[in-house]
Amino acid sequence: METLYVGSSKEKYHQIMCALEKAHIKYKFQTISHEKNVFAPGIGTGRDFGLNRADSDKYAVYEVMVSGKDLEEARNLVRGL
Repeated sequence: METLYVGSSKEKYHQIMCALEKAHIKYKFQTISHEKNVFAPGIGTGRDFGLNRADSDKYAVYEVMVSGKDLEEARNLVRGL
C-alpha cells in the first residue's frame, strides 16, 4: 500500500475517501490520535486536564493508502479536492 494522503484535515480525509469509493478504488485508512502524547508520560492525557473530545481532533493525523497500481489514478482523482 502506498500513502495517498497524510494530514490533519478531517474534511479532506472524508472527501478523499468518498472520491475513491465513487471510483471503485480500494483503500485503507487509519486515524492516529496524539491526544495521549500531549503531556509527558505519567502526567495524564488531555482529558485529565479538562480538554474535551472536540479538542482531541486537533491532535489527530489522518492517512489514506491505496495499492501501488492505483496510486497514479487516485492522485489524479483527488488532485482538485
